[in-house]
Amino acid sequence: MEVNILLATGGGRIRSYKAVPETVHHTRISFFLNGWEDDNTAFDSRTLMGTVVDTDGTLQIGQSFTDDTTNDRVLRLDAEAHPLHYINDNDIGTTWISSVFANTAGLDRGVSITIDLQNGQYQIFYIILQFFSPHPEAIKIERKKRDDLEWEDWQYFARNCSIFEMENNGSLEKPDSVNCLQMHSFTPYSRGNLTFSVLTPEPNHRPGYNDFYNTPSLQEFVKATQVRIHLRGQYHTNEPWVNFRHRYYGVYEVTVSGRCNCHGHADDCDTAMKPYRCLCVKESYTEGNNCDHCLPLYNDKPFHPGDQVHAYNCKPCQCYGHAESCHYDLAVDPFPQEHHRGGGGVCDNCQHNTAGRNCELCKDFHYRQAGADLSAIDVCKPCDCNATGTKNKSLLCDSIGGQCNCKRHVSGRQCNQCQEGFYNLQQSNPDGCSPCNCNTSGTVNGDITCHQNSGQCKCKANVIGLRCDSCNFGFKALRYSNEDGCEPCWCNSHGSVNQFCNPLSGQCNCKERVKGLLCDTCMDNFYGLDVTGCKACECDAAGSISGTVCDARTGQCACKPNIGGRRCDECLDGYHRVQKGHAFLCLPCNCEKAGTVNGSLLCDKSTGQCPCKAGVTGLRCSQCMLQTYNLSMSNARGCQPCHCDALGTLAGTACDHLSGQCVCLPQRQGRRCDECKPGFYFSPSSITGCLPCLCHIAGSVNQICDKLTGQCSCQDASVTGQTCERCKELYFGFDSVTGRCQHCNCHPAGAISGTCHLVTGQCVCKQFVTGLKCDNCVPDASNLDVHNLFGCSKTPFQQPPPTGEVINSSVINLSWSSPDSPNSNRLIYQLYRDEEEIYTTEDYHPYSVQTFTDTMLAPYTFYSYYIQASNVHGFTRSDSVTYRTKSGIPVGSLDLNPVFPVSHHSVLLYWTSVSNESGPIEKYILTCTSTVDLQPCGQYEGLKTSAIIWNLIPFTKYVFYVQACTSGGCLKSQPVTVVTAQAPPEGLHPPTVETISSTELAVEWSPPEKPNGIIIRYELYMRKKLKSAGNFLPPEIRIFQSSGWLSPQPIVESQNENALAPPQTSTTVIDLEPFTEYEFYVLAVNMAGSISSDWISGRTGEAAPVFMPSPSVFPLSPHSLNVSWEKPEDNISRGEVMGYSISLMTEQRSLPPFSQVLHIAEAHELSYVATGLKPYRAYNFTVTLCNQIGCVTSEPGMGQTLAADMYVDVYGNSAKETAYMFLCIFSLQVNFSSIVMDFKGI
Repeated sequence: MEVNILLATGGGRIRSYKAVPETVHHTRISFFLNGWEDDNTAFDSRTLMGTVVDTDGTLQIGQSFTDDTTNDRVLRLDAEAHPLHYINDNDIGTTWISSVFANTAGLDRGVSITIDLQNGQYQIFYIILQFFSPHPEAIKIERKKRDDLEWEDWQYFARNCSIFEMENNGSLEKPDSVNCLQMHSFTPYSRGNLTFSVLTPEPNHRPGYNDFYNTPSLQEFVKATQVRIHLRGQYHTNEPWVNFRHRYYGVYEVTVSGRCNCHGHADDCDTAMKPYRCLCVKESYTEGNNCDHCLPLYNDKPFHPGDQVHAYNCKPCQCYGHAESCHYDLAVDPFPQEHHRGGGGVCDNCQHNTAGRNCELCKDFHYRQAGADLSAIDVCKPCDCNATGTKNKSLLCDSIGGQCNCKRHVSGRQCNQCQEGFYNLQQSNPDGCSPCNCNTSGTVNGDITCHQNSGQCKCKANVIGLRCDSCNFGFKALRYSNEDGCEPCWCNSHGSVNQFCNPLSGQCNCKERVKGLLCDTCMDNFYGLDVTGCKACECDAAGSISGTVCDARTGQCACKPNIGGRRCDECLDGYHRVQKGHAFLCLPCNCEKAGTVNGSLLCDKSTGQCPCKAGVTGLRCSQCMLQTYNLSMSNARGCQPCHCDALGTLAGTACDHLSGQCVCLPQRQGRRCDECKPGFYFSPSSITGCLPCLCHIAGSVNQICDKLTGQCSCQDASVTGQTCERCKELYFGFDSVTGRCQHCNCHPAGAISGTCHLVTGQCVCKQFVTGLKCDNCVPDASNLDVHNLFGCSKTPFQQPPPTGEVINSSVINLSWSSPDSPNSNRLIYQLYRDEEEIYTTEDYHPYSVQTFTDTMLAPYTFYSYYIQASNVHGFTRSDSVTYRTKSGIPVGSLDLNPVFPVSHHSVLLYWTSVSNESGPIEKYILTCTSTVDLQPCGQYEGLKTSAIIWNLIPFTKYVFYVQACTSGGCLKSQPVTVVTAQAPPEGLHPPTVETISSTELAVEWSPPEKPNGIIIRYELYMRKKLKSAGNFLPPEIRIFQSSGWLSPQPIVESQNENALAPPQTSTTVIDLEPFTEYEFYVLAVNMAGSISSDWISGRTGEAAPVFMPSPSVFPLSPHSLNVSWEKPEDNISRGEVMGYSISLMTEQRSLPPFSQVLHIAEAHELSYVATGLKPYRAYNFTVTLCNQIGCVTSEPGMGQTLAADMYVDVYGNSAKETAYMFLCIFSLQVNFSSIVMDFKGI
């Protein structure tokens, strides 16, 4: 915001000052003063001779009561060296210095500085004095609330407030109370500051300072149009012994901090005007120099100033575009004490035939449709009731929907049509219309309606009559349930004479030998109605039953039992024919179902033979063939083969056809003779296939063995072998008399197994065991143990060291194998870490690899391990091995911070470093994620503690976090959310242009592909398209602007998110020239910049042409003239030229000129030669131009043929006659697609 502040001396005024922008609600900034004299030179101080006193008794800057001391002052006190404009040049290196006071009395009187804000009342929050000289001992600050009011005390400062008859740091009872603030007893000799904080003077804050917008008296207290600062006395230099040259006031800068009083509804104000004018933000909907009242259509709530939390924008009245202003009525507001609920706006002077508080109703004799757009200009339409159809000829209608008050049998919104089931609307009819009286059985869907004028009902397809009460020809039986009303006669085309029937009974007219309602049945002894009529049945007298008739449809005769065929002249299936003289019988086949193919019961009707399966024979298929048996249904061949064993069957014999038993040899048995008899077993090498068992007499139970293997049954458990003649395992010494063996009795602890030598009985001993029965330890061994693989134990030998695998920063996996010579079946392992036992376990043979996980170790630390293995006889120890744990997750605090301000494409972040106690830091990983699509947006890896993430999307929320990583893991910081700055939009496509009419174009566009911020405005620019031959670029003009608030995503919460709708993205451009090509581009603006689209062109629609220039006519000969014309510009032809017609104008006596069409020219033709004219005569021609909409005719163009002598042509005609022969009469017809010419020769 720019303001003009005036700093004045007694005789001259500073004209203008520059200031920096200031946001209304949230930020306070300072105005730094720069001033010029009226003659545009920088102001300075001047030393005057004598005493100069203003009317109010104050001294102005640069004036004093001292004598002229020019000759005594040093250069630094020269008025030209330290001019007054240094006081506000925003340069701390320059200083204004007053004149020197000769004594302390002059200091006590002091000087006054008056600041005139010149062009209006401002809200002042800070006044800062930066002194070059020592501090004054007392300062009094006054203000004028308005230029026409008196000075008011604002604030006192004093070394001791008693100088003002006030207490030091007095309390502030009210928001507008004034007190005196005690300055420090000791202040810097120079370069000291003094700050007057209007709201928070230390040490006592002003009441209401933290609720400024709800404290009216405090709001009044900060207002000022002029400020006056009076300086009195001085620290350090008020003693008589001080050099008088130090008695002066020197000021580096005077800083005033404030803002325009815009009631919280402006971001800027125009200080070039007097008084200044606040530039009210659009969304506040306020107006006035101070944005102190609402726009005419925004008085739904009374005016309310904005504060630091709420904008309190003026609320729009809902007038739906039918009023130009509204006013607030407290009586209709349901929540008058609340700004965001309720509303009391009442629209003024509703237009467009509307009425009501919100112009939401229609005037009498007008209505609106239910659900209609209340903002449409034509929302209220005339009732237009039809007096013929309304009661008492009323013209009033319902306000919603517009329904007129209709007569009893009249309908329609305007009462201009009959109700369903009525017709012939008449004013004389008190009910309006007469009933249709339709027969619902004959009307479509039982419709009772008829034609509004003729009364014709809507008949079904097969129904006729005004009331739909008769069947059409060829149809019958009118029924409501019939979709077509009447059903067809359905007369049989072969049996009926024609297709007509009685419409009530439906009886058709039948042919000879045909009967039935539809003529579709043959008479008795006839059948088969077809195009030839009915045929005779001709039943066989021997096979048919006497006294019966055939079927009228199929001709089937009534047959005797077991006889079939249409004429009953053949046997039925399952029977065969037996002739008996002139008659015949049909006997059953009696086929055996198990022996026939597919279980068939049918036989040959002549022979009676059944169809037998492959292995079956006989007339009835009831016998099995040779070498087969067991006739059954399930067998596909009928009987199954016997399959007698050729080696065990007596040659030349056959099996039984029922049981299938074969005839066996003496050593064989079984149905197929394929088994050996008892005392024999099967042997393929034998001629007969069976061999004797030969079991041992003492060792076996009997002489019978297994039929397949020949194994004999041994009588004692210690004997084995096929014939039971040898010892089993664990036994030795077979006795052929008793048939038994002795037990080995090997010692279970010392023997490898229970077996021994079959003759001597020596057992097989373990490694460290000896003796016949393996029951003694070898030398240097002890502890015979059944579980010991070695039997006895020795001291273990050569234990391998453990193998370690470092898992992470606190875990090492250790594994080890058994000693190379464990010498026992059981071992005890003890694991030592740094000479301290940490784990004990035991293992048994077969030994496996042992494992142990050592946990809770320190990160990045060396550890030493060894294994001690022991058994019952002794122990051994491995060598030591050393391992170091991996690096662990870093410990400590990892803080991530962004560097502000943030760019729109990049973010600089820095973070704290962490210690290496858990291992060396190998890298830092900075990760970025977009909150829009949750996709990664960049990453940094390295050892630096700061990084820049590039290629970010403007105005997008990103989440960052950093990880400090060792080889053992990462320490993760808390996430930091950063919103990138806005940037000018990108990717704005040209708008689309659609032709609406000859003077209107619809223009629509889409938001930029990359908004890069909040879109706050669209602007649409237009120009006429540059012609190909032109070199002058038509000017572009802004034809549309729409402001609003379009955020691509809710990045930053704002009051404007709900206060403003998105700016419009379409508009209709009107009042354009027909058939003219225009170019458009759209400008999208966000808070960081703007982007323009490419130009896009569109052409308005065609309209009727407005002008055709007169043609040029010049002679070619005595009998011809050349008629030429120019194609008008597009804005004159206003459409694609379809063609031209050239007409000859002929004067007639006492009648208007007669026009004769001579030629129809194509659009590309621009000339025509008229021939057959008379010599030396003037002719008038017109040219008519036509486009698809209409035509326009030019003014006549005149030309005269050349002179010529009289001559006679070859046919003997004079020139006059010849010219007459060439004349033709043309008639012109024009439509939208072509030009048609019709002509006749004379």
